[in-house]
Amino acid sequence: MQLDIRGLNIAVTDAIRTHIEEKYAPFFERFGSQLQRATVRIEDTNGPRGGADKTCKLHVHLLPTEDLIIEETDADLYVAIDKVAHRCKEKLARRADKLPSSHARSSPHEPHSTADIPGNKREPRGRSV
Repeated sequence: MQLDIRGLNIAVTDAIRTHIEEKYAPFFERFGSQLQRATVRIEDTNGPRGGADKTCKLHVHLLPTEDLIIEETDADLYVAIDKVAHRCKEKLARRADKLPSSHARSSPHEPHSTADIPGNKREPRGRSV
């Protein structure tokens, strides 16, 4: 998986790069088979004027053709990076839960309904005899 980090109106220092890599690496490793490429863009929209203007935008290209885009803005760039990482982790986990797992797939040897399980016979509704 390829991680691209870019800055707009802000320098991508070694400290920022390291923070991003440390925050995103654990779930990129966990969901690596589903990820093709990720781009992190950090931006200082107001420049020297200050304010809640540090933006972190994550664009993850998921396999086969899905994209995940998350953006957060805060006065502190590191907080914005952390918020994006948290949201990304949640979304990837939800996505993984929706994907069929090899254990969830039915095989020819598995029963298709509870009525096919021996000893689990449904009784007809209505009068009992």
